[in-house]
Amino acid sequence: MGLDCRLGALLIIGAAIALFDVAMATLVTVYYVGAAMLVAGAMEIVTAFQIRPLGRSILWAAIGALTFFAGVLAFRDHCGVVADCDYRRCFNRVRNFPAHPRIPYS
Repeated sequence: MGLDCRLGALLIIGAAIALFDVAMATLVTVYYVGAAMLVAGAMEIVTAFQIRPLGRSILWAAIGALTFFAGVLAFRDHCGVVADCDYRRCFNRVRNFPAHPRIPYS
């Protein structure tokens, strides 16, 4: 059994787990993207110091800092998911939020 078959089986198992626990799959995806943004932002800042024209260097560093900051925001704990280890509470709060809230007429 080759590496491709083992990797495919692992992905199928992971997808089945994600299908049954959507809230946890969403949380893992947000953290994965946040980690990728942290790494990308840090690499853009490092690359900014290697660019010779000062204008481009400052712009590149600013974009890298914004990307890094967005990655930090992805890790912020808005619903108490990580602190309480109760991701279902946050998921239920979001799920029960009215899609079209009633706005009283004046």
